[in-house]
This record gives sequence, structure tokens and C-alpha cells, in this order.
Amino acid sequence: MAHAILSEASSPAVEPVTASIRPTVIRGATYFAIGDVSFASVRQAATALSAAESHRLDIIDHLTVERAVALTEMRGAADDLLRFRSASKREAFAAAQIRQLREVHSHG
Repeated sequence: MAHAILSEASSPAVEPVTASIRPTVIRGATYFAIGDVSFASVRQAATALSAAESHRLDIIDHLTVERAVALTEMRGAADDLLRFRSASKREAFAAAQIRQLREVHSHG
């Protein structure tokens, strides 16, 4: 049984695709199968594996970009929340000062 190991992705967290290319005999002719698909040559089978790996890596690239955008949006939301909390604290402090001044003014 032959094994094809395709190139690793640029990220060390992504494992290379390992798939079996099995030689099979169909009606007296040798074919090379990957799963339930047969190819006339090892080269065709390896090309199919390479295309599948390329497609998988394209999906990973797309998801990586989506994740980066989501993280950027989350950081922006966190910054907005911090600004809101700061403004809320300033408003509460100012409201407390106003109450104190009104109490002093009304008793004086």
C-alpha cells in the first residue's frame, strides 16, 4: 500500500494531509484508488490529493482571515466597553458631587 504525504501548511498547528493511495485491479487493469475514487496512474491520484490539500489550505486561510476580523471587532468592542465604563464612572462621580453641592446649598 502506497502513502502520499502532502506538504505542510505554513502554520505549524496545521497537520499535513496523509491519505492512502491503494493499487487496485479492476477488469485486469491496475488503478490507484483514494477512498472510493480510482485513477489510472499514481500521478493522477497524487494530483487529486494535492488539489484536495490545496483546497483545504484555502479554507484554512479564509477562516484565519475571518477569525482575525472577528478578533479585531472584539477588541474594538472591548475598547468601546472600557470607554463606556470610564464615562459612566465620570458621570456617577459628577452626579455625586452635584448631589453633595445641592445638599450643602439647601442646608446653608
